[in-house]
Amino acid sequence: MALLDLCRGNSGFFFTKDDVGTLRKEITLRQVQTAAKAGAIAPVDVFIPPGPTGMEPTQTSFFQTMNIGTRINRGQIDITDEVHLIRMGEKVNPSQASLLTKLNIRPFFYGMKVRAVYDDGDAYDASALDVTMADVASGFLMGARQVAAFSYALNQPTAATVPHSTLNAYKKVLAFGLSLETYSWENLDLVKKMLENPSAFAAAAAPVATTTTGKPAAGAPKEEEPEAEKESSAAPADPFGGSGGGNDSD
Repeated sequence: MALLDLCRGNSGFFFTKDDVGTLRKEITLRQVQTAAKAGAIAPVDVFIPPGPTGMEPTQTSFFQTMNIGTRINRGQIDITDEVHLIRMGEKVNPSQASLLTKLNIRPFFYGMKVRAVYDDGDAYDASALDVTMADVASGFLMGARQVAAFSYALNQPTAATVPHSTLNAYKKVLAFGLSLETYSWENLDLVKKMLENPSAFAAAAAPVATTTTGKPAAGAPKEEEPEAEKESSAAPADPFGGSGGGNDSD
């Protein structure tokens, strides 16, 4: 993207040595609320909520010409239903602008928008600043999966297929070990126990259920109080055989 192509229309430049993403956020947050003017292009949809308008009943005809349902309530005009007055991308006509002014509604916000970034001789679209490290990591993992799948299809060992090949080979070793009765090892013993009683391992892995107050739910195992806390809660013994009260002096 050439820098000269970006210098068109009502444009401005910001120069910084700090993080460009932070500066862009500060720029886009600075917006000014304005009223709708006739002939302007609506940047957003404009809705008028139902309820009182504060306008006198003599102005009912103004709403009727715009097909807006109203009623008279306590000496003023009420809008009965929500009205989709202006659609995004449409021009604001004089009647719409006049109605919004009468209702004291300023629906539009205008501010600056960062279109492109120029850095070290290269210009690129500002949308590149939205890419986070999580997006980069996700793209890398997806590419690694595709390389591994492609390598498997070609039957060609690569760095991407080594973890999968090792895991699959160990699964086959475990499956073969389960068919043996005279030979076993530590991990195979654990697998056999899990297959014999899977519910016991599922119960051990499940967290203790708690109520909304933070207390253990009914039927949940109770945790034993530490010995140090039990001893500290008891009254200290008197080494002279007393009851633990204060000493009286003659």
